[in-house]
Amino acid sequence: MYLLVEGVRRLAWLSRHGEGEQRRRAAEFLKFLEEKARAKGGEVLRKLEALLEEGRSRGALRLVGLERDGVKVLDVKTEEEDDKLYVTLRAEVDGAVGEYRVTFTREKDGTRRLQFYVKSGAAARAVKLIEVLTGEKPQVTERPDGWTRIRGSDKHIEALARYEELREAIERWSNQ
Repeated sequence: MYLLVEGVRRLAWLSRHGEGEQRRRAAEFLKFLEEKARAKGGEVLRKLEALLEEGRSRGALRLVGLERDGVKVLDVKTEEEDDKLYVTLRAEVDGAVGEYRVTFTREKDGTRRLQFYVKSGAAARAVKLIEVLTGEKPQVTERPDGWTRIRGSDKHIEALARYEELREAIERWSNQ
């Protein structure tokens, strides 16, 4: 049997947040997977446990109202168009309110990315916002036209999927 990483994460989420029969079946299948992983040994079990924790934590946090390290998220909206997902975050960062429209894209090799552009003066706040929300510092590229590109990887996207307001949209977009 072969399961995709995303399938294991989804099973973990269903085992905690699913309803009725769906929740029970997911939990049973995860128990089966854990038994198989134990039989294979330590590294396989560690990898499975990491995936399960990641899946269970999806949608567990609220984004709107989050206040941490000088960041306060005021509003979030999602919009899917073609093969892209757009997330608009309205947030106060170090006392300055701003709106950030983050584009989620897929490269030709399937790699998922997020990126957005801000005026160079707002780059430090944008980096802080992404770092506080994801726990990972994004890549920053300053351009000669006065704009700065903020770019994140699959790690950033997975971290954002922990938030209730983004989980479904990210999963839907990821599975297109």
